[in-house]
Amino acid sequence: MAVKSTWFDLLTSNMADTRSFYEGLFGWQFLRLSDSALPDYWVIQAGEELIGGLRKASAETQSQNSSVLYFTVPNLESSAQRVKELGGQLVGERVDLGKNRGSYQWFRDREGNMAALWAAQKESI
Repeated sequence: MAVKSTWFDLLTSNMADTRSFYEGLFGWQFLRLSDSALPDYWVIQAGEELIGGLRKASAETQSQNSSVLYFTVPNLESSAQRVKELGGQLVGERVDLGKNRGSYQWFRDREGNMAALWAAQKESI
């Protein structure tokens, strides 16, 4: 299976200002998920398509107000293990989004770039 980018998160310390900026620049709409497992998270909608999210910068990401690119992988556990084998670092805990939305794990590559692995379903550990 070829790995591809499927989602991104913009990280911000000022949610209202960031929403306003991208609404004005691209015409994006920001929607709250009423049953989201993540506090302070807005889904980005471009036209009819959900393309990413906006989240409050955390202690783990405070030094970088930027974006996190998500890569679809067939197995989250084995891909996270491979990150460590290659000298990368897992960031935070694995997150199960619930409601069949899949799971993700943030990581930093050897250069310190933040990215994430995402799998369609949470595998049993």
